[in-house]
Amino acid sequence: MFDFEKYSNSKVLSDVTIRYGASSELKFEAHRLLLSAQSRWFEAAFTGGFAESHAREITLVGDDPDALKIMLGFAYDQQIHIWERPLNGTTVNIKRLLELYRVGDKYQFPAFLVPVASWLDSCVYKWLDSSAGPFDKDSIESSEFRGFVRDIYELVGSEHRPSHPLVQVLLELATDRGSASVLNNTGGCQPLIVTASQEVAEFGRDIFLHLMDKTGSSEADDKGKVVSTELCIGVELRCQPCDKFWWDVTMDDEQEPETVCPFCGSDL
Repeated sequence: MFDFEKYSNSKVLSDVTIRYGASSELKFEAHRLLLSAQSRWFEAAFTGGFAESHAREITLVGDDPDALKIMLGFAYDQQIHIWERPLNGTTVNIKRLLELYRVGDKYQFPAFLVPVASWLDSCVYKWLDSSAGPFDKDSIESSEFRGFVRDIYELVGSEHRPSHPLVQVLLELATDRGSASVLNNTGGCQPLIVTASQEVAEFGRDIFLHLMDKTGSSEADDKGKVVSTELCIGVELRCQPCDKFWWDVTMDDEQEPETVCPFCGSDL
């Protein structure tokens, strides 16, 4: 892959100046061909017979200036020059990543969106790991998480599909993360998911569709054994003699509950 970093924001061979910022006070010396090759928005603007097609200078409005600069720089070296490494799971970082995704989505820059979604996924999990309960609806963490969910659903729009990368970040958290999963009734982070679902109805709907899509699916594990995924009812049991906990999963109404501890063999 060619590295065009030395031409990033450089007048060398530049054929268009992009102005941006609240008062269009910032500028980026760009190259039409490079931007058009990676962004459908810029391709349409530069080749579609619009005013931008021949203008030596264009102005972009309504964008976070830092996010726009990072996106334009990505076109030259395929790197996201984030503000800190490693990227900690803070509320500020999550919101900044959402701004990156918003600007990349607006300018139809698919190669940029993929790593941004990956960074966001990692950052949300780090945020969850660093948060402390209890997570009742009035807690700071619950308010922040509801804010993340609202921001994501506003960004993806009402016509989104549950397979949207940002929605997938939330759905994997809500259904696959042990302590946060809506299928886990032992506490942990689950209240975050429940309260967010109550406030953002689309989130609750997508969780349901995501779970239904997984139900009945089968795949082979690394040993070739076919494993099926089913939704079921389970209860947490505790053995008094050995003080061990485990889940007793009921697959149907006629199944007999466990009567012996699987760890020490004691009668329950």
